[in-house]
Amino acid sequence: MIIVADGSELVLRLEEFIVSAANTTIAKKGAFNLALSGGSLVALLAQSKLAKCLDSDYSRWNIFLADERCVPVSDAESTFGEYCRKMKQFVQETTFPEPFSQGDAGASAREYEALLRRAGVMDLVILGLGPDGHTASLFPPVTPEMLTTENWVEPVYNSPKPPSTRLTMTIPYISQAGLISFVATGSNKIPALKRTSYDRTLPPAVLPKDRVYWFLDGMSASGIQ
Repeated sequence: MIIVADGSELVLRLEEFIVSAANTTIAKKGAFNLALSGGSLVALLAQSKLAKCLDSDYSRWNIFLADERCVPVSDAESTFGEYCRKMKQFVQETTFPEPFSQGDAGASAREYEALLRRAGVMDLVILGLGPDGHTASLFPPVTPEMLTTENWVEPVYNSPKPPSTRLTMTIPYISQAGLISFVATGSNKIPALKRTSYDRTLPPAVLPKDRVYWFLDGMSASGIQ
């Protein structure tokens, strides 16, 4: 668990973690598969060296989204659109396919899964944490079907958080990743953070703990120390 004082230190530690993982992986196998979430993570990464494509060979980075809202790229709710708007150079220099490409959640999920199966498992997945304990577009409670699906990507039609239609990487697929990292900021995350240590109805609690790293700011960590 990595606890930092403020947002600027969080950006620094997170960029070091990601770039180190990328360069190590590229040296071993020639490419780096990275899955990113959206929300506040986009703003954090937009302040990092990743936005300017520094300290790594970004042509060898394959970027995927852990989840996406099924809206046009021009919509402010589009995570892919937010990366395009706030990290244009990063999107251009990496391989970063659009998830919601078919205009339909089911067809887009199948197309995105086909891309993932060609790429293989993720080397690193960076996820957020909602106040309700959700991550990606995996909302509690965790069901047996969520744990046993053979799909790598699935459509979500009834998200409790708008917009209601989404795509998400599944728990079994995320669990295969070499490294998994959560970024949580703000005091409103404290209850969910506490529950992830014992409550297996929350998606983060069922991921393999030996490969999970937490990045917390002072406010989110204050309630668990």
